[in-house]
Amino acid sequence: QAPKGEWDFNLYPVYTIAIVDFVLFEDEKSKEFFYHSARLRNDRTYEIFYDKLIYKYLELPKFNKTLEDLETNFDRWMYLLKNLPKLEKRPPELQGKVFEKLFEFAAIERLTPKEMKEYKKSVLEYSDVRDALDYAKEEARKEGREEGREERNIEIASQCLLRGMSIEDISNITGLSIDQLKELQNTLQP
Repeated sequence: QAPKGEWDFNLYPVYTIAIVDFVLFEDEKSKEFFYHSARLRNDRTYEIFYDKLIYKYLELPKFNKTLEDLETNFDRWMYLLKNLPKLEKRPPELQGKVFEKLFEFAAIERLTPKEMKEYKKSVLEYSDVRDALDYAKEEARKEGREEGREERNIEIASQCLLRGMSIEDISNITGLSIDQLKELQNTLQP
């Protein structure tokens, strides 16, 4: 986090987030709460060790909302993390691109070893085809630029020949060969 050069030793807070699939705090005060925030304290003075080091604990077994009770994205994530192994398809309550992507990853993780091998093979084949197409497009662009340059050079050479410039000078200017310019000169004569 420290910037280059002079540093004033001010750091941004650091959070550790632990998502656990077991009950971490079983005491009476926290049996209803699934979300906990903690800071380190000095074991002698009980003062906070460092105010920018924060631990967040999310106890999945204590999260008891149903699909119908979900109100926030935090609720949706907690529900999803707790129930993902049991879900066969994505519920309508878990819509959005981020959840769509997560379910795609989950579907891939459920593949059998044989299916995973085939999947990886198809990804490599797709990647090869995409790379070949990208290469072909770039080559076509280069070829198009070269053809455009050659057409422009022929146009310039034609104008220079019509103005009576020497073939050697035109060749030096355009990069066209003497033979190309003589052939061009023959096509320009009436």
